[in-house]
Amino acid sequence: MSEHSFSYSSSALRIVALAGALGLAACGGGGDDSGGGGQGTLKVSMTDAPACGFDHVFVTVNRVRVNTNANADPGGSGWVDINVSPARKIDLLSLTNGVLSTLGQTALPAGNYQQIRLVLDPNNGAGAAALANSVVPTGGSEQTLDTPSAVQSGIKINRPFTVSSGTLTDWCWTSTPASRW
Repeated sequence: MSEHSFSYSSSALRIVALAGALGLAACGGGGDDSGGGGQGTLKVSMTDAPACGFDHVFVTVNRVRVNTNANADPGGSGWVDINVSPARKIDLLSLTNGVLSTLGQTALPAGNYQQIRLVLDPNNGAGAAALANSVVPTGGSEQTLDTPSAVQSGIKINRPFTVSSGTLTDWCWTSTPASRW
């Protein structure tokens, strides 16, 4: 390891919590119909901004969950899941200059949604092949990115959005250097 010391556990929590809270952006689509019946479609994507100090930041997303209740418990009712199958290992730092990684889409009842959770795969043992979530510091080797709550209940993002009847709503999670580190 280089002369710099990084706390990947605490950084991981700041990465996902702050990036989701501060970096969420609507990428287009949608409308102003807040419900009243019908179905719309939600499409979920990720993007990133350049970062200093790291060559790679890998996360492996296996599921996206949405709920109309901002306070919904991860084990509670009202969740709609978008399964990412197979799970997608994404290098966040490769998603710059407008590059998106689409995680999936699903039909949803038209309405106002309050919460999204990005659920990550767990790391499985040691070695680069077993790391679902990791970072590579500039000039260093791949290190585990410890994300226990993101694996169990998902990265919680409370940011309201509307799915309108008969439309496609694009939702993008944008991680930025200021919010990530």
